[in-house]
Amino acid sequence: MLTARLRQVVAAVPRAEVVADIGTDHAYVPIRLVRDGIVARAIATDVREGPLEAAREHVRRRHLQQRIACRRGDGLEVIRPGEADGVIMAGMGGEMMTRIWGASPQVVVSLKFAVLQPMSRYAEARRMLRTAGWHLADEWLAAEKNKIYRVMYAVNQPAEEQRYPALMDEVGARLWEKRDPLLGRLLARMVRQKARLRDGLLQAQRPRADAAERADILTAEIQQLEEWIWQYKSEIS
Repeated sequence: MLTARLRQVVAAVPRAEVVADIGTDHAYVPIRLVRDGIVARAIATDVREGPLEAAREHVRRRHLQQRIACRRGDGLEVIRPGEADGVIMAGMGGEMMTRIWGASPQVVVSLKFAVLQPMSRYAEARRMLRTAGWHLADEWLAAEKNKIYRVMYAVNQPAEEQRYPALMDEVGARLWEKRDPLLGRLLARMVRQKARLRDGLLQAQRPRADAAERADILTAEIQQLEEWIWQYKSEIS
């Protein structure tokens, strides 16, 4: 049973011969992709033996051992260059994605697409793609248990990007351009989070030396987000 978050990850994967799911956990995503005919074969990897054994068991139960290879290893290190058309990295922080991406440049350059679902540090994931010369072609939001998740689809080709304020790397340019239905909730949530951070800095008994400067930055970001919320609401109403 796929959650809303994982259903959106599956929906973001294009038809391909082979896809690698990094940090597969129980292999729910590669199993669905293979069973639905979206990919012919898959590689399910995890650095931990426990989740990987669970993945092997789920693959065995569905008699997919010939089509889904389960491998233990760190990131892309167990994938050979050219072995997979695309990669999935879901349910991990943006900083971990950046580390995995940077540790296997020969594999990355051989890929055609990537589906990313970072749990944090969203701006880092977007900047990682841009720095590597990849194009973040599309992005979606998925709501699940009062949380909102970002799912990104990127292709290994450069593209002309519209220039936005740096804060847009936290929001997501594709989400903004297509006015995702959940974007209003996401922007409002970001305003509340940044307001809490700012208020905490200003109310701290022993504020850091740069607290006032950081609070001013957060105030400016809140104002920008509120402007985007107003624009978003005026366009979809």
